[in-house]
Amino acid sequence: MKELKKYLGYKNPNQEDYKKLSKHKDNRHLISPYSDRLPNFTKIPELNILLRERIPLSPLFDIGAGPMSYGNVLGIAEEYNAEAYMGIDIAFTETEKIGWEEEILKQFLISGDMLETISKINSNSANFSFNGIDFISGEYLEAIIKELKRTTKDGGIIFGRGSELVEWALYEEESFREITNYRNITNFNNHIMIPSDFFIVEKIINIQS
Repeated sequence: MKELKKYLGYKNPNQEDYKKLSKHKDNRHLISPYSDRLPNFTKIPELNILLRERIPLSPLFDIGAGPMSYGNVLGIAEEYNAEAYMGIDIAFTETEKIGWEEEILKQFLISGDMLETISKINSNSANFSFNGIDFISGEYLEAIIKELKRTTKDGGIIFGRGSELVEWALYEEESFREITNYRNITNFNNHIMIPSDFFIVEKIINIQS
């Protein structure tokens, strides 16, 4: 997969305002209990087919990747042939404490605020995964949704767990709609269950952002 630096070239006119909004205290988690279960239930046929249709040939941005759990969504990106993967988490500043190689960070992980980073992504270009983003609200959340409308590709998807505020805000936007055909499957091979906090929405084609 390609590095994603080339996808971060958008000159956002709201960049300075976003920097002000980003001066808040983030909850930092080295391990995401949310993304740890993602690779299991993506094997459910309905989800498997959907991911194989939507993920290929586009970059996948992992929001709230977590220094010790980014591999969960990276594995999905690799399996479903995403053009590229990038994990974003302000907690990546802690990597030197757990012995990571700096070169790994340079390849596909960004230490930074999610709003500031998403605001640099090129328009109509990406898919997203949000996991454990359950502590944002107000103007910051509104700005995140605004940028997701701009950056998510037409027909692209946003999926994840434990990010209810983002999930509910997306449901309110006419640019997105919830995908629900997988929810009638509650048990697959007697052991894979779909968590109640999992969500997936698609960007509706031809809706102006």
